[in-house]
Amino acid sequence: MSVTFKIPKISLFNIGKATKTIMDVQRGAMDDILITVQRNVKLEAPVGHTGQLRNNIFTENLGDFGKVFATAEYAPVIEFGRRAAPVSRNADLIRWIRLSTKGQAYFSGLKQRFPKVTLKGAAFLLRRSMKRKARKANPFFEKGFDNSAGRLKQIEKETERELKRKLLI
Repeated sequence: MSVTFKIPKISLFNIGKATKTIMDVQRGAMDDILITVQRNVKLEAPVGHTGQLRNNIFTENLGDFGKVFATAEYAPVIEFGRRAAPVSRNADLIRWIRLSTKGQAYFSGLKQRFPKVTLKGAAFLLRRSMKRKARKANPFFEKGFDNSAGRLKQIEKETERELKRKLLI
């Protein structure tokens, strides 16, 4: 899950000092852009009990490229959502409970808590616990980027002014 930015190359001069000045200004502008977008994405990211998603949003400045990305495994699920997934049939689960040691341990644990549980009931409970629920999308990256639009235009104007000031003086 990431957003990538690219600043176009400016080839006004081939003189060393001017090129270095342009690159320094571009690098500073990219830092400002990345920090702005990261801040807004973090503000839009949902916070659960641990705050892991919000704490795992980082930036990477590669000169004329930059990335804002989330390292949490479930970030794409939050951003794009997911469909509900079907689970195996009861017959398959009953067979698993009968034949595997894990299934027998699951059934015996249920038997201790609920003495009247049958294989069919155990399969139903197992199926219900395994079902993956659908999740509605919460596009926090998109919202964070949209909220950054005003500041990004301001950074663009500031960068243009700084380039003019440094190159014309």
